[in-house]
Amino acid sequence: MFVIDLFNTLSKTNMKTGWFILTVVLLLTTLSGTYVYAQQNCLNGNFYMIGNASGGGRAIYPVYMNGSSLTVSVSQPVPGGNNSSLAIADPDGAGNTFWSSTYNPIAITKYSGGAWQTVWTDTSGSTIPLANAAGNGPYLYYHSGKGFSWPNRIVRFDGTQAITIWQDTTLYSNVADIAVDDSGNVYFFTGTTPYDVTDLKIMSPSGNILATLPLSFSFDAVWTYGAFFDNNILWLPFGSSNLNFPSQVVPITITPTLASIGTPVNIPAYTIGSGPNGPLYLTFVDAASCGHAAFPFLSTGLSGTDFSHPAIGPNPAAEQISISWKEVQHRKMTLTDMTGHVLFAGESEADRYVINTEMLPPGIFLLGVQEGHLVSYTKVCKQ
Repeated sequence: MFVIDLFNTLSKTNMKTGWFILTVVLLLTTLSGTYVYAQQNCLNGNFYMIGNASGGGRAIYPVYMNGSSLTVSVSQPVPGGNNSSLAIADPDGAGNTFWSSTYNPIAITKYSGGAWQTVWTDTSGSTIPLANAAGNGPYLYYHSGKGFSWPNRIVRFDGTQAITIWQDTTLYSNVADIAVDDSGNVYFFTGTTPYDVTDLKIMSPSGNILATLPLSFSFDAVWTYGAFFDNNILWLPFGSSNLNFPSQVVPITITPTLASIGTPVNIPAYTIGSGPNGPLYLTFVDAASCGHAAFPFLSTGLSGTDFSHPAIGPNPAAEQISISWKEVQHRKMTLTDMTGHVLFAGESEADRYVINTEMLPPGIFLLGVQEGHLVSYTKVCKQ
């Protein structure tokens, strides 16, 4: 006897078009039984996690978060095949669905018609995996962090081809996922060591860094995975071996000057079967949502706008900080403390600007540089 759980039969309003979209439940029948697959639930508090399946391979589990409580629906998961990541997107115009990737071969996969289909395969001979998937509407990205002989890399998939839009070998992009807002901007974490996460970077769909926001405090990078947005909050899950947030999902609030870490929510432990060595526990490797996220201080699109990142020094500073650019343009500068209090504000039409820091107490400050709608923040130290 098969038990059918008709969960998440929902409706939503598309605010961009005003159309009313009724989500439907698809019943997927296989030789081994009947699966229930609900079209992706984009309402607040709903997301999905991919983890191990009781019969081997992967499975995708609906998750609901209500305040400080998190519940995983383990009874009727969607088959996850042997995929290693999870995103919800619509890059080919066929409607929101699950997207993922495989390591061998390096390929992009899509869940369609009740089965996983390979839609693109890397034939370049590259060994850099498409390890971490993230999407929002027409935007779909894959990310690999610096490790072994790999660079940091972010690839955008437009439904037919994969294009590398960002690559770096100096930083450590050490959190195993990225998140995407409604405009297609990519949010990813970086640090100066393989283990410490200190900053959140925001990048346009064309690969331009729009902002670098310091975290309210740094955290351990071990077993961090599955970044996703829900109602303008960036959520980041952590595995059981993380030193700061073991088996928790953490909210991060984004402002123009700071990425502030909030109160974590516990991820319950679930038993999904048994093996020769005892209970088989559910372990997650990625998470995804189709939740809303938009930030007015960012203004981007696929065309993108180049941000001319300045040279800043000395840092640490004693008496002054010099900011210089390769070209002349109108810019605004702010210097704030770590609570967001503005200590200095100025404007420049030149290619160099100097801020006097003699009267500042020793400590860490945020230097903001704005060009048009784009802004970048840099931590500076006063000795």
